[in-house]
Amino acid sequence: MISSTFSILFSHGIKILYGLVLLKLIAVYLGPDGLGELGNFMSLVTIFTVIAGGGVINGIIKYVAEYKNTPDKLYGFIYTSLVYSICFSIVVLILSIIFSNYISILIFGNDKYSSVIIFAALSQIILSLVNVIVGIVNGYRNTVLYAKITIFGYIISFPVVYFFIKYSGYVGAAKSLVVASALMILPAIIFCFRYFSLNEFKTHASLDSKYLKDISKFSLMLLVSVSTFPISEIIIRNIIIENVGLANAGIWQSLTKLSAVYMGFIGIFLNFYFMPLLSEKGNDISSINRIVIKFSCIILISFFCTSIFFYFLRSFIISLVFSKEFLVAGDFIIYQLIGDFFRVGSYIIGFIVVAKAATKLYIFAEILQCTLYVSIVYFSLKFSSGFELSTVFKSYIYVYMIYLLVCYLVYYFWYKNRRSINVINN
Repeated sequence: MISSTFSILFSHGIKILYGLVLLKLIAVYLGPDGLGELGNFMSLVTIFTVIAGGGVINGIIKYVAEYKNTPDKLYGFIYTSLVYSICFSIVVLILSIIFSNYISILIFGNDKYSSVIIFAALSQIILSLVNVIVGIVNGYRNTVLYAKITIFGYIISFPVVYFFIKYSGYVGAAKSLVVASALMILPAIIFCFRYFSLNEFKTHASLDSKYLKDISKFSLMLLVSVSTFPISEIIIRNIIIENVGLANAGIWQSLTKLSAVYMGFIGIFLNFYFMPLLSEKGNDISSINRIVIKFSCIILISFFCTSIFFYFLRSFIISLVFSKEFLVAGDFIIYQLIGDFFRVGSYIIGFIVVAKAATKLYIFAEILQCTLYVSIVYFSLKFSSGFELSTVFKSYIYVYMIYLLVCYLVYYFWYKNRRSINVINN
């Protein structure tokens, strides 16, 4: 347990360092305006990263954890997932090429950067393979292997990203956002060939419609996710630009991306420990409830303590990660941290939905939180005497206070219903 935790902490520490260096380079070479301009492309990269290969990484983690002791099912599922991922990513590439000019106008305001869109679309094909391999590794709960793939992937990426941003300016900065994930394919393939038997995979591999149906549920969930939050960010970013300017959009973007760094760590932790653990417990409702309570206490208390430390060092951290031009972000960081605290709580319940492949509930939850976010920001603008940047951050808090309450109410009634069913069956 200790070695596994250390592996995850160290590997994600490298990922955090990479993300911070990337933000620092963009901040130094492009400033708040540049970060604000890149904001929409960052949302697009998030979309490509999530949908790469059909966005099936959570599905792979779930079913590999369930099938790992039955080779016939396991290799049949992995083969089906691999074929599905490659085909899906090729379709995305074709559509991106066809609509590259339109997407460039939507994201950058002109069609000069259509080549950057195509570059990102090509990268998501490679990323789809990475997602399959990482999903398999996480399903096995092999923290050491996952750590090696992550660490070597980001180490390889550092010099490439630095070259892109320093010598290719705005276009290079845009391309650098997708480089790290794509280059992770090199260590992923090398380590997988060393740890997994290719001959055994060939023997048991077969395409199965049942597995296609199972994995497509996760595609639907991730497609909804990718068409809600990143798009809501684009809408809100445009509202900020129209009302308080591009520089303020850059300030908001800086805290959003800084938040994404540490929230990503929590996501990795839940992905690796929490979701496979829930999948292994099956319908044992009492065990699931104990796990939920345990993880809720550990993660929320840890986040609260870290947030206090983060808040008091805000000026130092912002100067270190970005530049002195971004110091005004310190005035809003308390709002971001409070909102993230509530969001972390909702993450825990959200992973139960993913682990149980509850497609309809997941879709409803994603639409709910993003609709709330955009609506609260919009009505704050419409009915307030003057729109300020703090309005957006306060809206973020309100959204996740409401969303967390909804999540735990849904979980309470779900737990109560499942427990009643188990009592009747026994």
